[in-house]
Amino acid sequence: MGFVPYTNTSTIPQVVYDSTMRAYTVLPGETVQIPTKFVTVHDEIDAPVTGDAVAVSGYAEAAVQISGTFTGQLDFEGSVDGTLFTPIYALDPIHTTLAAKATAEGMYRINCRGLEAIKIPVSALSAGKVSVIVGLTAN
Repeated sequence: MGFVPYTNTSTIPQVVYDSTMRAYTVLPGETVQIPTKFVTVHDEIDAPVTGDAVAVSGYAEAAVQISGTFTGQLDFEGSVDGTLFTPIYALDPIHTTLAAKATAEGMYRINCRGLEAIKIPVSALSAGKVSVIVGLTAN
């Protein structure tokens, strides 16, 4: 379990939740460290794989960090029942675009509300190695 900072930039108190669904009241201008769950999905893999599902029920958002030097494609998939996975969009916050696939390292955000699980399969990998870490937050 790690921590991420949350700063209340509004003028009213905000309630945020950590990865265990514990509530925090954050006053205007206050910064708190919110516990977050991290899951390693792929660790320097060098071939296409389906990958394991990451349980996201009860979490609001997943931050997906893709790293490595590789030539290939990773897909974003979600499931409402934990069994049937279909393509979903992830936000690329740097380019402010939605993507169903990633072909280079970067950080993506997935809205997990209503999902039971997500997957990030590596559907193509012709060169290099890729790693994927998912950070889950309830706020």
